[in-house]
This record gives sequence, structure tokens and C-alpha cells, in this order.
Amino acid sequence: LRSSYELGLLTTLGAAYAGMMGYAAPETAQTYARATELSDELGDVPELFWAIRGVWSAMLVRGDLVRALEVAERLLRSAEASGRDALRMEAHYTVAAAHMFMGAMPLARQHFASVLALNHADRDMSGRLYTAVDVVAVSLALAAQTAWLLGLDEEASRFNAESLALSESLAHPVSQAFVQNQASTLGYLNGNRELAKYHAAETIRLSETYGIFFAPIGALMMAWVTDDTLTANTMIGMLRGGGSHVGSTVFYCMLAEAQWRNGDTKAAEQSIDEALAIAKANHEGYWEPELNKLRGDIAAQEGRIADAERAYRLAIECATTRGLVALTRRAESRLASLLSKPISNSR
Repeated sequence: LRSSYELGLLTTLGAAYAGMMGYAAPETAQTYARATELSDELGDVPELFWAIRGVWSAMLVRGDLVRALEVAERLLRSAEASGRDALRMEAHYTVAAAHMFMGAMPLARQHFASVLALNHADRDMSGRLYTAVDVVAVSLALAAQTAWLLGLDEEASRFNAESLALSESLAHPVSQAFVQNQASTLGYLNGNRELAKYHAAETIRLSETYGIFFAPIGALMMAWVTDDTLTANTMIGMLRGGGSHVGSTVFYCMLAEAQWRNGDTKAAEQSIDEALAIAKANHEGYWEPELNKLRGDIAAQEGRIADAERAYRLAIECATTRGLVALTRRAESRLASLLSKPISNSR
């Protein structure tokens, strides 16, 4: 009885820690790990799914994407066996998110679609007591990025608008901050500074008002908008120092772009190298093509035509292999114009 009581407390405490300090914080990870131990001792109890879901969150945010996908697939098997739609939605979300960061966008899109197919007006929303976020709101937000990377602009715009509307109607602060952060990221993907700035400001406002952990990511986005390399470096250090590694390829790409625009091409190249090393180590493949394209842009601006062509072709190969249509088009456009006009240090 005591173990059951402790398990119930731990699963809700884990969500509280996640909302305040992040999923990769030691307190969060340790709480979910202890909850999983208790679940294993007690057998097939309802809390077991949520304990493992918490462990998955910590793995994903720490950048352990291969193991996160393995755990997500375990969650999906468990959810399907339970027959409960709420669990199936959560499980499909975990599989989708892992695939997305690894760059397997068609698979990510498929599992996000499975989440949304199970959505209805009277759905069970109690899961956010254990995960700190609403599964439909966050699925829509990440599905928007997935669609954009696949070249599905209308679908991306629709999902982004739906995620913002839903999170606003739910008035659930962590979900709102998550969605605003992802909307800001979508602005970044598009190279739209004003959109990125607006949603980054909202991310920071919500984070500071409610004590949510997204503030450093919002500040990093603001630093990209303003080409503030000092703040960008500081925020990346803060995130990675706190164990948050997922998305680091994008973070370092932001930093590299700002460094390049400030004329520090050597530092920009070093940031690209760091990002590509992370992509290789963590299997974070979704932004690798853009990193190679940026390397090509720098080489082209410096008149190193052969190096630029090589980088663009590598970007096209990486993007095409993963079905990242938007990034394929972007690199192909750069390659096509390489010999006809100079490349400026902007998108």
C-alpha cells in the first residue's frame, strides 16, 4: 500500500518538476526513474505507463534519441494492449517526436496523424497531470514543423494555427509555452524573424509568469533575431549544462548564422562543426542538411566555389534521403545560383 501511494505521488511530482525545471533536470529524471522501479515491483499497475512516459521524456530531451525511440515503441505496445485511447495518443506522440528529431519525417507525420485521429471533444485530458503538457496541443505544434520540413506548407500553417488556438483555449501554461516555443521555431525554419520574435516573446512571458523552463530557449531565439552571439552562446551553455541536448543542432545553427552575419566566419564554422558532431553522436538528423547548406553559403561568400558546391550537394543528399523537401529545395536553389550571383550572409 505504501509503495502504491509513493508511486502515485512520484508520477505527479515528476510532471511538476518537468514543468518547472525541464524534463532533463536531475530531479525530474530521478523521480521518474524511481517511479519506474516501484512500478516494476508492483507489477502491471496503471502508473507504470506514466512512469515510463516520464523516462522517455528525459531520454528525448537529453538527446538519447535511439533509446527514446525504443522506449516509445514499448509505450505504444503497452497502450495498444490497454485499449485506452488516452494512452494510445500519448504513445503515438512519443514515437512521432523521436522520429521527428531523428529526421524520419514521413514516420513522424504518420504517428502525429494517429494522435489527431483519436482526438475528440470529450477526450480524457488527465494525462497532462503526469506529463505536464496536453498531448493534442503539443502534437499539433510538432506536426506543423514536420509538415513544413516535408514541404507541406498549407498543412504546416493549419496545424500551427490549431495548436495556438487549442493551447489558448485550454489555458494550460506549460502547454501554452511549449506551443509558443514551437511556433517561434517554425518562424525560424521559415527565416521569418518577426514571427520568431513575436512567439519567442510570448514564450518568455509565459515562462517568467508561471516559472516554466522554456525561458532560455525563448532568449536564444531572440538572440538569433538580433544577432546577439553572446546571449546565444550563454543560452546554449545554460540548456546543455542543464542536460537539455535535443534540438542542439538547431541551436548551434542559430548561433552560427548570427556569428556569420557579424562577420566571424571562423566561429560560425566551429559552431557548424559542433552541431554536426552532435547530429552524428545523437542521431539528430532533421537539421543536418541545413547545417551543410550554411557551410556552403559561407564558402560561396568567401569565393570557395568548389567547397560551396560540395557542401550544397551534401545538403541535398542528406535532405533527399530523409524526405525533407523544404530543405532539399533550399539547398537546390543555392546550388543553382552559385555561379550566377554572390551569396549574402542571410537566408
